[in-house]
Amino acid sequence: MRVTFDIPDAIHAELKRRAAAEGTTMRALILRAIDEILRESREK
Repeated sequence: MRVTFDIPDAIHAELKRRAAAEGTTMRALILRAIDEILRESREK
């Protein structure tokens, strides 16, 4: 499913730098963060 949302410029820049440093994509980082949030809520 494709979803569109706005990311503040400062967060976008930080996400882009982190993705490059980790050798991955911004998409992969965002999906990992979402997965972690959902996993935490299931564990509660």
